[in-house]
Amino acid sequence: MSRLASTTPASYGRPASSALTGWARITAVLRQWSHRYRTRTALAHLDAHLLNDIGIDPLTAEAEAERKFWN
Repeated sequence: MSRLASTTPASYGRPASSALTGWARITAVLRQWSHRYRTRTALAHLDAHLLNDIGIDPLTAEAEAERKFWN
């Protein structure tokens, strides 16, 4: 067995499940950021009539659309 193949999170003093949990958290954050980016971009392109249909005034929609995806 090569040295690289024998290197696991457990060999660094952590159980393998904690490494997976860390990657799962990173993945969840990246997915959330992607979702925010897509929805805020879509919101920015809605006209006043569509905003009224979903119950959002144009100023609120503009403020939300201008927010950064990490906020």
